[in-house]
Amino acid sequence: MNKTPYPLYIVIWKDHTGDSSWKSAEEISKEKPVTAHSIGYLIHQDKESVKLSNTYTSDKGYGGLDLILRNCIIEMYELEILD
Repeated sequence: MNKTPYPLYIVIWKDHTGDSSWKSAEEISKEKPVTAHSIGYLIHQDKESVKLSNTYTSDKGYGGLDLILRNCIIEMYELEILD
């Protein structure tokens, strides 16, 4: 089995929401961001963002990109893969 050289992470982060329905100003003021959980291989990170890929193939392809802004991240954990 081919293994990826990238570590597996779970990232917990705040995400934007939106709604195209009609609402009162009071209803809109109660809206809050949602908390999201993403799991994937940590392909790249810098001061601005973290980039995860949720799929790795035997021909060394990566798919399912999650680009998460650092200022939205609540927590990050590296996951251990047991053989």
